Parts: sequence; C-alpha cells; structure tokens
Amino acid sequence: MDECAKRGLNIVLDLHKTAGFVFDNTDCFDFFDDQRLQDMFVKLWLEMTRRFGTRENVVFELLNEVTDEAVAGKWNKIAARTIGEIRKVNADIRIIIGGIHNDSIYGLTLLEKPDFDNIVFTFHFYDPLLFTHQKAYWVPEMPSDYTIEYPVSEKKVLEESKRLFVDKYIDGLIMSDKPLSTEFFERMFKEACEIAEKNGVPLYCGEYGVIDRADTQSTLNWYGDIHAAFEKMGIARAAWNYKQKDYGIIDEHYDDIRKELIKLL
Repeated sequence: MDECAKRGLNIVLDLHKTAGFVFDNTDCFDFFDDQRLQDMFVKLWLEMTRRFGTRENVVFELLNEVTDEAVAGKWNKIAARTIGEIRKVNADIRIIIGGIHNDSIYGLTLLEKPDFDNIVFTFHFYDPLLFTHQKAYWVPEMPSDYTIEYPVSEKKVLEESKRLFVDKYIDGLIMSDKPLSTEFFERMFKEACEIAEKNGVPLYCGEYGVIDRADTQSTLNWYGDIHAAFEKMGIARAAWNYKQKDYGIIDEHYDDIRKELIKLL
C-alpha cells in the first residue's frame, strides 16, 4: 500500500466472496437470508475500516457481482447497513457498490443509493460478450474453437449470439450492418451515466477487457473504442486484468500491442 501511495495509485479493496455468497456459484445464496452471515460481513468491513480506513489511497468495494435479481432488495438493505456501520468509524472513505446481474448496467437501475456521502456506483462491461469471451471455457455453450474479430456489425453479433446462446448476452443490441464503434459504447453507457447523475455519485467501470484468446489487433480496436467512450463520458475505470486469469495484459499474448494498450489505459 505504501508503494502504491508513493506512485499515486489508489487501491480498491474488493470483497470478491463472502460467507454464504460466491458470485460464480449459483447455489451459494445463504448470505442474503442469514442474519448471522450478514453480521459477519459487517464485522469484516469494520475491521477493514479500522486497519485501512485512514489511508487516503484506499477505496472499499463491498461485494463483487451480486448475481440474482431476486436478492436486489435484500442487497440494498445489506449495503446500506454495512455502509452505515462503516461511517460510524470513518465518515470519508470512498465506498463502491454495484447492482445485480454481475454488476451489470441493468443492475444499477435496481440499486438504491445509501444516504451517505462518498459513494461510488460501479458496473462491469464485456460487451459484446461474443467477442470478449470467445473460446471462454466457463461460458455455457461457448464453443472452444469459436473466433470473431472486432469491429463487427451488431447484426452479426445478434445472429451469432442467438445461434450459440439462444438469446442470452445480447442486451441492447440492434439489427444493424454498421460496424461497432465508440458510438456503441456511448449508447450502452448512457443509462449508467444518467443513473449516476440522478444519484449524485461518480461512476466507475470496475471491470472490462478482452480474453487472451482473441486476435490482438481486434483487442486493441475494442480497447480504443471503449476508452474513447470512457473519456467522453467521464467514466473512471480499471481494466481486467493485470496478469493471468485469461485477461492479463502483461502476459505474453499481449506483447505486440502492450505499448499501445497502455497508452489507452
């Protein structure tokens, strides 16, 4: 943490899993109905606040990628309670919260801003998933040999998504032969920006990136377009991922584009 402070870098302490909830395990949801597990969650964040809350370069993110829409209301109450307890110890630390559907933009429409200052709304963005997750072994129905380049027309993305995923992962797309561009990302981000403005909070894209199985020039094209939209719309961001986990930008796969990619980041 000291080294990051010296270099002017902020640190997001992000709880990716908690007792009773794991974002990539659809059977693990006890957390949202179990008071004991919620008490543990609050106590954990209070301890994090005592240990790290005085550091100016530290930001908290309560919980990664709440999934099921059925728990949206429960998550709002848990988040508000947790932030309220943190504020009794530290009134100033920035706290990031996201909505359901794995921090989707749609999830922000169901997210209630707790009645405290220094709150940040977050979303994750990997659209079109057909491109950013091509050959991804963890995506149901994704062929292990599937490839697609970027830019690509929205029409093709829709047709291919319907063929492979039966209408999943295609929110917000239209039947257009026009290649995807910065305009696509601006259109997709518009609602998130409006929600952030309405609630008077900063907006932060906490994850975005392209799998290391994609063509590198296409990857650079995608990053160029999404970053142009981020800059135009004033959205803070953190790319996924620094190393390994199929998206690591310092890994060998990105060698031929890394210098240009870093300029965009």
